[in-house]
Amino acid sequence: MDEEMTGQSSVITCSLCGSNRRGTLYKGLTDRWFGSPGMWGFDICRGCNLVLLSPSPTAEQLNRAYAGYFTHQVPSKAVGKGTNGGSKPWLVVRAKRAYRSAIRAVDLERAEMRSMYTSDLAPGRLLDIGCGNGLFLKRMSDVGWFVQGVEPDPQSARLASETYGFEICTGTLQDAGFPSNQFDCITMSHVIEHLRDPLAVLAECRRILKPGGMLVITTPNHQCLGHRLFGRRWLGLDPPRHLLLFSRKNLELIAHKAGFSCPKIWTSAVRADAIFNDMVRVQTGRLDKSLKRGWYSLGQLFLLLELTVVSFWPTAGEEIVLKAQK
Repeated sequence: MDEEMTGQSSVITCSLCGSNRRGTLYKGLTDRWFGSPGMWGFDICRGCNLVLLSPSPTAEQLNRAYAGYFTHQVPSKAVGKGTNGGSKPWLVVRAKRAYRSAIRAVDLERAEMRSMYTSDLAPGRLLDIGCGNGLFLKRMSDVGWFVQGVEPDPQSARLASETYGFEICTGTLQDAGFPSNQFDCITMSHVIEHLRDPLAVLAECRRILKPGGMLVITTPNHQCLGHRLFGRRWLGLDPPRHLLLFSRKNLELIAHKAGFSCPKIWTSAVRADAIFNDMVRVQTGRLDKSLKRGWYSLGQLFLLLELTVVSFWPTAGEEIVLKAQK
């Protein structure tokens, strides 16, 4: 990282591990994605390595930070990939074929991630927490799941409901008041890092899951290679929307505390190129524009680098995946 932790201590007790030893990770960060006002930093708990946004934003500040968020966008229909119509040198064609062959396993895991690693589950009742504009719910409905969503943002919830006709609860999971033993699967894709009290939410997930039901979570990994290389420019920081950042160990700890036994947890590097490209867009101010071809090539190289590193150092992937059964 390009900025060392200062070692400043704090009397604030970590809600996850109970430690009152805290260090400063970053100061002076701004919202590079959407330009909401404020200066932010991150502290790190010395007991469990949980990373916490500092200071904690008010409800009004969070409302401004989410005003133009991705989930407000109307879902777009899938379109086929075009070609440039021109012939390419033989060596380039061969290199691309070799590259595609090498990352075939990456494509398979990307498909798994798009379905939140549910391909081994029989379709049943699925709840997506933080369902946004409903695109994931549509994908799962198309393969046989009976889907419902929870979304705290009224604009996104209305968009999902009006676009697809799904039942969406506007508010928090606790607001929904679902009966116990209701769902076969609950998914949370890049949601837990936005929560003020993730332990309470995971405990509620366990209550409303059927016996044997599955909870699936994906979230940024603050111990990933990208964070170590790019420091305060790492995309996963995203202040002030990301209130917490997890490592593989402390995400497993919170699952245990919520009552889940023997969760399966790993890190994934398969979206490292997309994350790299988005980071470049943020840093160069090209949020709504295409990048030059050279940046995409660097993104592919970063993907291959992180895949290689993860094969030796399993905690280094950009994202953490957790599957936990009730």
